[in-house]
Amino acid sequence: MKIRQGFVSNSSSSSFIVFGRNIDIKDITPSIIKEKEIICLGKELSDGQDVFYIENIDMLAFLKALNELGRDIEYDMEFIEVYSVGGFDEYSGELDLTNLTTKKIQYFNIDKDYSSSRDLSDIKGRYDDNNEAESIAKKYLRSIKINEIQKAK
Repeated sequence: MKIRQGFVSNSSSSSFIVFGRNIDIKDITPSIIKEKEIICLGKELSDGQDVFYIENIDMLAFLKALNELGRDIEYDMEFIEVYSVGGFDEYSGELDLTNLTTKKIQYFNIDKDYSSSRDLSDIKGRYDDNNEAESIAKKYLRSIKINEIQKAK
């Protein structure tokens, strides 16, 4: 027989704290997502919030398309430039302030649903039922490629 001691939870979410600052989706560029960690706080799911990192340019393009359609406001999306992340069970940690661009640090208490979006297809399924954002995202991606070609000349 196995006996579990300590805190036991049936919750399908995890809680953590993020230190960082709010950033507008309009200010997030491909170079920013390559240099920094950016978290998107999406809509409330059954046991917490939809929380995911913007991992690539395709995700960024899609989120910018949602912004253009007003869906980020509809779903109260929030974007955070991450300085540090810590779990509630951690009593100490380290926050590197060497590259801090602001004098103020915000903290965010987040309950992440375990079924949060894991990739672009999850995000599309949750936030774009009618596939309206896809064409806008493709235009954004084309403009990035055109800018890269022009810089290379």
